[in-house]
Amino acid sequence: MGEQPPAVQVARGASYLWMQTLATTVVGVVAFAFIARLISTSQMGLLAILSLILGLAQMIAPLALPNAIIKFVAEELAQGRKPNAAAVIYQSTLISVALAAIMAVACFLFSSQISAALSTEPIVFQLLAFDIFVTAGLNQTLGSTLLGAQRFRDYSMILVTYGVVRQTLILTLLFLFHDFSWLVAAWLMSDLVSLLMMAVAVFRFVGPPRLHFSPGPLLRFSLPLMPGNSIGFAYNWYDRALLVPYVSLTQLGIYNATITAFGMVSAIPGGIATVLYPAYAEIQSVKGRVGLQDAIHVASRYVSFISVPLALGLMATAKPALSLFAGEPYESGSTALQIIALFFALTVLGNAFGNIFLLLGKTTAASATTAVGVAASLATALILLPSFGINGAAASRGVGTLVGFALTLALVRREIRLSFDLEAFWKSLAAGAGMVIAVWLAHYAAYSRYLLLGYVMVGGLAYLAGLRLLRAIHPSDVQLVKQFLGKRYEPLINLLSKFLQTSY
Repeated sequence: MGEQPPAVQVARGASYLWMQTLATTVVGVVAFAFIARLISTSQMGLLAILSLILGLAQMIAPLALPNAIIKFVAEELAQGRKPNAAAVIYQSTLISVALAAIMAVACFLFSSQISAALSTEPIVFQLLAFDIFVTAGLNQTLGSTLLGAQRFRDYSMILVTYGVVRQTLILTLLFLFHDFSWLVAAWLMSDLVSLLMMAVAVFRFVGPPRLHFSPGPLLRFSLPLMPGNSIGFAYNWYDRALLVPYVSLTQLGIYNATITAFGMVSAIPGGIATVLYPAYAEIQSVKGRVGLQDAIHVASRYVSFISVPLALGLMATAKPALSLFAGEPYESGSTALQIIALFFALTVLGNAFGNIFLLLGKTTAASATTAVGVAASLATALILLPSFGINGAAASRGVGTLVGFALTLALVRREIRLSFDLEAFWKSLAAGAGMVIAVWLAHYAAYSRYLLLGYVMVGGLAYLAGLRLLRAIHPSDVQLVKQFLGKRYEPLINLLSKFLQTSY
């Protein structure tokens, strides 16, 4: 059997991550819908605080080494230096474990004081301390190892299993014991399952520990990313923090559910950047920047066809989707969700970059771009929040995304000849606009949150019809899909291509 074209290899690897992301997203949506009904509003607030603390630990302890692992492992393996790749992994893990242990001990020792301030039991933060050690110290570096080695299938299967186990444990323990501490216990149990699976997968591939690779190059690459990571972490929480003086807790809860809903859907196209990063690292190592430039242009075509309809589809179905996701009281957050989804649709080509600054070694530029985006978000939020509440917060998040994308584009073009398939992008946007109109007409004809699946089907058919009308699908696209899926699905592909393609 001949070697597969690079586009097919990248697409096959991406498919594992997309399927994994789709599966975990569906599980997460269903689980969140039940969790929102099993815990009180105040416990939902406590859940947000625990997530904030855990996220902070996951940012600090690894020192951005997971990004270094993906890059260095991909490059070392591309050059046939497997022992060096193994040493990169173990050196990074040792550093992360040491820092995570310090943070976990601090959380455990001060659990009584923290729990008293938040009117909960110390066991909640004691369990969280153990989870900090597992997730911040071990899971992130091991997961990055599988991505750097392009073991997408192993990584995806582990995450799907982890997602199912995690949500099943949470719902089961909450239902049986009606005690919030069991939710945190479920976090710890599921993270231990993930740790075991990742450790086995990594050890099988890289073998026993090796420490001959100096941590210096790793830290020189990763540490400049920490300011950007810190700013990015603040960006994920700034709007909810700023909303506290301006809106009621009910409105804050609605906005939190809105952001959660958007995060679950945007994770699907966001997975594209995850898989492109190690693929681009290998391409650049073998073919140089010319190969990287060509790969980005090709990737932008399929990013457009996948990400734009997801973003605009979420915009079109925001009201019924939120109502089914979190409950009817959350429908009022649909306008905020539409605003965020629209900005996301306009900046989806950012997913084609694949963490481009890291590939180019411009880690300071990566941090600076994030900082400018956050500054734009904060400035917009301070102007809009007093008058527009959660809708102003959504707009501020969108403005920050747009500014960050524009600045990234400008800076990257100073380094490489960056180009996108703009034909695919505008045709996807045009077909997506027709999809939005079709769904809104369906809403007007008959609205019910229980008709969400029907709206999705109407929108999907409208989008495909738009692609056909605009002659967006080329014969080369069909050939790529055939190579990717194989002969088993060729009759289905031929049938779909007849609908999508007009004669050229």
